[in-house]
Amino acid sequence: MTTRLRANDAEPALARVPDATPLDASDVPFTPDPDALLCALVLTPATYSRNRFFALYRDPRFERVRRRAQRLRGLLRQIARADDASVTFEASDDGQVLVLAVPSLGFRRRTLLGVLERHLVEYVLGRARGGAPPSARTAVEGALARLAVLGPDPAR
Repeated sequence: MTTRLRANDAEPALARVPDATPLDASDVPFTPDPDALLCALVLTPATYSRNRFFALYRDPRFERVRRRAQRLRGLLRQIARADDASVTFEASDDGQVLVLAVPSLGFRRRTLLGVLERHLVEYVLGRARGGAPPSARTAVEGALARLAVLGPDPAR
């Protein structure tokens, strides 16, 4: 049996909908560590969706983190799509330079990365190829652990 709602029946339900005013950036229930957020947005971008974390997306402090994650995901897509891609790292005064070369296309890309960004690239590539380097795994998983919400101490 199907019941149909009349316009008058829906009014009480609409009255219970809370005010949908946008949250202020100070209303974010937690302030995630920027490096931890970077790891999460590179590995699983849908984890922090704009709809669920609207205030976080409005916070200018995390705009740079989102851009860094987008840049790294784009770089990883380029590496994954090329069959003959070679990735090397060069030391630089400002960090690490990732050099992506695709000889069949005559393509070469140089990207300046921070230490954690290099570990993220090594971690993702290592997982895709069968095993991430231990140093990369430790750095990435350590950063992700800072996102964990700790409950009460079970020993108490």
